Amino acid sequence: MSGTEESRSIIQGVYNAVMAHDDAAYAAALHPELRVSSAPYLPHGGPDGTVEQWQRMLASVAPVLDINGLEVVELLADGDKVSATARVKLLSSEETVLFCENWTVRDGRAYRMRVYCYDPAPLLARLPKQSAAL
Repeated sequence: MSGTEESRSIIQGVYNAVMAHDDAAYAAALHPELRVSSAPYLPHGGPDGTVEQWQRMLASVAPVLDINGLEVVELLADGDKVSATARVKLLSSEETVLFCENWTVRDGRAYRMRVYCYDPAPLLARLPKQSAAL
């Protein structure tokens, strides 16, 4: 398997674990030194955050996202870099939010991730006002 194919497989495994609610597989796919940068308008977002910061951000948006409605739209890989576009339904709604995530793979695990939300307005409108920074 080439480095590109391996990187694509690792990141696809991250999404598969999320969709299967497999916390052990999800944790195993993440590098222990994972660094995440997310848009500053997301709760707990910002540049070069720790795993703990990422988990706080996920916990703050999880109550409004239907993770069962997660769809990986596109997964492009080149060497150790993977770009993913994913759509997630909002709970109790047909509205979706489009996320773009750029990953770096190191040592067979997801090492760096930068996440953007194409149009955060529907997501931010559902978050408690103190959580939404936009």
